[in-house]
Amino acid sequence: MKGKVPILFAVVMIAAMGTIGGAEAALLTNPGFETGDFTGWNTTIPYGGSASVVSSYGSYGPVEGNYFARLKTDGSGSYTTAEQEVKLVLGEILSGWAAFIAGDYMPYNDNAYVGILSGGIPIATPWSASVSTVGDYGKTPWQSWSWTASGAGIYTLEYRVANALDSEFDSYALFDAAETGSGDPPGDPVPEPGTLLLIGTGLAGLAGYGKLRRSRKK
Repeated sequence: MKGKVPILFAVVMIAAMGTIGGAEAALLTNPGFETGDFTGWNTTIPYGGSASVVSSYGSYGPVEGNYFARLKTDGSGSYTTAEQEVKLVLGEILSGWAAFIAGDYMPYNDNAYVGILSGGIPIATPWSASVSTVGDYGKTPWQSWSWTASGAGIYTLEYRVANALDSEFDSYALFDAAETGSGDPPGDPVPEPGTLLLIGTGLAGLAGYGKLRRSRKK
C-alpha cells in the first residue's frame, strides 16, 4: 500500500482542480484576416452586399498586419455579417478594432456593430455606430472595443453592417485585430457542492494517512 494513497489523492485533486478551473480557452482563427480571406469565419452576404478582405480602403489601413475586413450594406433591413465561435474562460477578455463609414443620411440610419452571442442570443454589444451617431455621410476612426466573459463557455463574435429603409446608398464597416487575452476575473468561481465534497474527502484522507504514518514510526 506504500505510495498508493498519495498517488490516488494527487489524481483526485488534479481532477477536482480541473473542474473548478472550468473550460480551457481557445484562440480565434485568423483574427486579423492575415490569410487574405475569411478563413475561420462564417459570412452572410445579402444580394448586393459584399464582404472582402483588403489591405487599404480610402484613408484606412490595417490596425496591425497587412489586412482587415470590409463589410458593405445592401438591401433594406439586410445584414452583411462575419462571425466566429470562440471558447472563453471566466474573466477572459475579447477585444478588437472597428470603424464605420456612413454612405447615407438620416432618416436612413445605416448601422454597424460588434456583437457577442451565446447560444444564438445576443448578450452584449461592445461597439456600435450609425448614421445617427456619426452624422450624415460621417465616419469614425478606428475604435477599440473589448468585452469580458462573465462565465466559461462558447460564444459567437459577430461583425455586422446593415442598411436602413432603402438600398440607395451603401455604408461600410471595417474590422481588424481581434484577440483574446487574460484579464482580472470578476471573482473566483464557486466550486460545485460535489467538487467541494470530493476535495474535503481527499484532504481528510490525506490527513488520516499522515497520522497513520506517524503512529507507525513510534
